[in-house]
Amino acid sequence: MDNGLPDHLKTAFPALRWPLKPRPEDREAVNGARLRSAGVDPADRQAVRSIRQEFKERMHALNAQTRQLCGGQI
Repeated sequence: MDNGLPDHLKTAFPALRWPLKPRPEDREAVNGARLRSAGVDPADRQAVRSIRQEFKERMHALNAQTRQLCGGQI
């Protein structure tokens, strides 16, 4: 994954992949901080949608590549 994702997506990975992971009372602060560290304002809905879409596309390609390297067995 280190080679497959750009740095800004690596920084925001936990917030994008597991948005419900932090405790509910911490979720907004933790995920907001991760998105801000990736250069995205969590209040900007379009920017959040954009980084989520980019993440989804990159992970889809990365998962396909991993599946191919494993002979389709993952």
